[in-house]
Amino acid sequence: MSVVNEEDIISNIKETVLNTDGVSSLTENLTEQLSKSILGISSPNKGIKISKDKMGMVIDIFVSINYGENIPEISWNIQENVANTLKTQFQLNISKIDI
Repeated sequence: MSVVNEEDIISNIKETVLNTDGVSSLTENLTEQLSKSILGISSPNKGIKISKDKMGMVIDIFVSINYGENIPEISWNIQENVANTLKTQFQLNISKIDI
């Protein structure tokens, strides 16, 4: 079994999310906003937070949706697209994906 680089996972998530119809962009979460405004530090993982729990990987994704789009439908599509991509390319156990 090969070791998976977190940067590769994040890059893959970014590409998948941004290729989902209705998504405008990835956005900063509150922690990233504070770090940027107080410390002047910008996160390379803008809009994506990865952690682990007992069941597997937990992914938090922060997005901006195009005006007039169906937010629950776009969120569902993001979850499905990211889960399928990560399982196919990296064989990862995904516990949950929060949008």
